[in-house]
Amino acid sequence: MSTLSTTNIKHPSSGSNNLVLTSGGATQIAGLTYPTADGSNGQYLRTNGSGALSFATVTTGTQWTNGSIQTLSGTDITFSSIPSNAVFIQITILQMSFNGTSDLRIRLGDSGGEESTGYVGRSYATSSVATMATNAFGFEFTNAAAYIYSGKLEFWNHNGNTWISEGRIHQETANDYMGYTGRKSLSDALTQIRLFGSGGHSFDNGSVTLHYLTA
Repeated sequence: MSTLSTTNIKHPSSGSNNLVLTSGGATQIAGLTYPTADGSNGQYLRTNGSGALSFATVTTGTQWTNGSIQTLSGTDITFSSIPSNAVFIQITILQMSFNGTSDLRIRLGDSGGEESTGYVGRSYATSSVATMATNAFGFEFTNAAAYIYSGKLEFWNHNGNTWISEGRIHQETANDYMGYTGRKSLSDALTQIRLFGSGGHSFDNGSVTLHYLTA
């Protein structure tokens, strides 16, 4: 049985097209170093631009994520794990109510924390319009305790750290329709959203779910 003792094989027509077997078990062909182990099903070979190849997973340009349902309780709920590359966010609300007279408020935050200034917009109900507070997005029509609401809140990344938001809810108890629309510029990438009552009351019914699109 013969043994190949050399670790560098050259093609006779070109001294640069070498086959090199390294001491660590890697194979180099024409200056490209190949992985020493197989990748996973569906992966592809990727270069680092310096001759090293590795297996990588194919990623899509955008991805829609549905979060888990969160039961509403206490004075607020915070979604604090929003990816910094999210471009659209939706929060669905099912049969939410407070234990006192409060309107729903929504604040955005980034790595520096929640921001309580710079919210610009208007709120509305079936038969009236009101100026929205500047310390949060939200609905400006005070309602009685135990009123039930279902609907959705949406947030679009306009550019950079500026977000456009719209909320629409159905007041099931009084059969009314309420909404708001507005804008907010953050200091950094959006990473958190907090929901709470304007009067400091607690949620006593309902659930919410966070959905988002990344790009």
